[in-house]
Amino acid sequence: MALLACRECGTEISKSAKACPKCGAPGPRQSFSLRRVLITVAVCFAIIVISAQWWGSKGGDVTLPWSGPRVVVKETVQIEEDKYVRWIIEADGQVEVKVRVADGPAVDVYFVDAARFDDYIKKEKFYFYPALSQSSARRFEASGSMRPGKYALIVDNTDYGGTSPPMNMVNDRATVEVEVKAK
Repeated sequence: MALLACRECGTEISKSAKACPKCGAPGPRQSFSLRRVLITVAVCFAIIVISAQWWGSKGGDVTLPWSGPRVVVKETVQIEEDKYVRWIIEADGQVEVKVRVADGPAVDVYFVDAARFDDYIKKEKFYFYPALSQSSARRFEASGSMRPGKYALIVDNTDYGGTSPPMNMVNDRATVEVEVKAK
């Protein structure tokens, strides 16, 4: 049993006593422990972060408000000659695009509204975001701020864009490393 001194008369009384038996003063106040509060806050924060990561790994779309752009694409692909690869990106803020051709011919990189992707497929005139796009790219890094919405990143190894694969009657496959971060 822990004993504390009474605030009024100094008599030792139980920590859990409601009043001092000698003078009747109210029992001792529980001391405010800054350490206990900090530990509680840290545990709550850890639970929130772990829950958000668990939820995100289960297919939920969790972005903590204080976090920066998250990686939404990170892969190496082989693109056959006269083919392209497309990724759908959901963005609400900063987007960072990195494309590097590890082997093969240069490629075209286009960042477009997902709704306008059909124009590209039909080989019609299509609008792309110049700040996040480049023709004849071997190494390309760019970033820009996007409004909330769905976008398509196209890495093109066809003759439709600004670059054409070599006309050497060989399948000029491009091995391309792609990383996209979006907030």
